[in-house]
Amino acid sequence: MTSNELSNFYLVMAVLSLVVGYFIGAKKNQNYQIEHPESESYTWGYTYAFAGIVFSIITIVHFLYIMNVRGYYYRVQDYAFLMSCYSAITLLPAVFAARRNPYGFVVQTLLSLNPLFWLVNYIYIKKRWLGLLPNRADGTLVERSYRWYRQLDYLQRTCLTGGIVWMIIVLAFFEIFEPFGRYLSDDEVLQIAFVMFVPPAALFLVRTLFLIEKRRK
Repeated sequence: MTSNELSNFYLVMAVLSLVVGYFIGAKKNQNYQIEHPESESYTWGYTYAFAGIVFSIITIVHFLYIMNVRGYYYRVQDYAFLMSCYSAITLLPAVFAARRNPYGFVVQTLLSLNPLFWLVNYIYIKKRWLGLLPNRADGTLVERSYRWYRQLDYLQRTCLTGGIVWMIIVLAFFEIFEPFGRYLSDDEVLQIAFVMFVPPAALFLVRTLFLIEKRRK
């Protein structure tokens, strides 16, 4: 598989994800409106969100497949690695968008890096923004998430925020400075993944052990 073939593969998968997302989204919207007949239709919102989730899963699984099959050019592995990292980043806002959260929908749209989606989704969400922000006593999902984050102690917030920032910095460093050169071997990709994920995981493990020991006392 060459780089051009990989690009065509992702294009086909993006279209397929939209089709799958539509069927899931249409059913999800139908069920939601049965339970909440006063709510406005959110078919495209569900479609776009679930398409993003499906596409992210496909690209991550495909990357893992490429890394375990010999015969692929380094350029293809490099491209697949970047796409899987990008998909992992866009997966979270897509999950929020699938829960009718307008902020998740906006973030997912911005991360698409597609001016067409920017325009279409701006027009779409502008008409539904207030309807997706119900006046709940406990606030919106984003507000509840923010309050949950603020309720964490200093160590927990440091581990969570530091881990996310660390992964973004590492990914940006390897993409901008290319310390391994233009193309990546299997071992180099694994080294990047190790540097990205192991330190945050170790920090999380230390934090967990610290809390367990603290509770025992």
